[in-house]
Amino acid sequence: TIRALRRSLLAFDPDVIQCHLSRASCLGGAAGASLGIPVVAKTHNLVNPKYYRNVTKIVVTTKAQRNHLLQHGIKPERLRLIPNFCSIKPSPPKRNLSKEQGHFRIKSLGRFVKKKGFDNLLRATSFLKARSDWGLTLSLGGHGPELFDLQKLVEELDIAPQVEFCGWVENVSQFLADADLFVLPSRDEPFGIVILEAMASGVPILATKTQGPLEILDKTTGTFTSIDDPKQMAIDIENLLENDYRYTLASQAMARFEKFYTSEKVCERYCVLFRELAGEEALRR
Repeated sequence: TIRALRRSLLAFDPDVIQCHLSRASCLGGAAGASLGIPVVAKTHNLVNPKYYRNVTKIVVTTKAQRNHLLQHGIKPERLRLIPNFCSIKPSPPKRNLSKEQGHFRIKSLGRFVKKKGFDNLLRATSFLKARSDWGLTLSLGGHGPELFDLQKLVEELDIAPQVEFCGWVENVSQFLADADLFVLPSRDEPFGIVILEAMASGVPILATKTQGPLEILDKTTGTFTSIDDPKQMAIDIENLLENDYRYTLASQAMARFEKFYTSEKVCERYCVLFRELAGEEALRR
């Protein structure tokens, strides 16, 4: 594979090689290093540094990922922190009429796997069902191997009237347009692009205290809840839905999104990195 990559690189004659994930970084890094071409690798989690030994610059998306690699002996000059981005056009927070109408709309989306914690969000919904003075609908967008188990849990908790499975969502901003609250219930979330999508869509956010959300948000832009604690999650959801301050948080989250996480802001940081590695003249060819 490395020999094949070398042949392709010699034919294409790139100034910089960009790799994603461990296998590509290992193979592309070896091919690039043998030809003297600088290699950039993008990580998406707490990675094993042995796969990145031939990479010139490792792009991490969070401080937690950076600290992980520093602790494993990677020199700081080989690291560059550049977050993920979201291409959704920012939309100002909408003050929905749900409170006056007595029915709130909670939304969440992602891949249906255990680490995403959708089972906990369903359990939290069962606690909220006990509220007699207002109703709610939980809309889940996405798909994955746990779909059947989640549907079964809905029946066991007797919350079928409150929950809808919307399938894979292509238009996220449209999906979130009428949401009163976006909830990210993950047990583990290295970054969380869905957080950026909610920020851009002007939706108030409740997220578990996981790696990505804790770095993207703070107490001025979102609200945090405990991991694997559905009862506390239900309490936090109820407190947010009863308090219009969530719209202030959403507005400040959008301002933060526009400052750091638009495609223009993030891509420019990559351009700066590529210029450093390849030089201005090479990138103008």
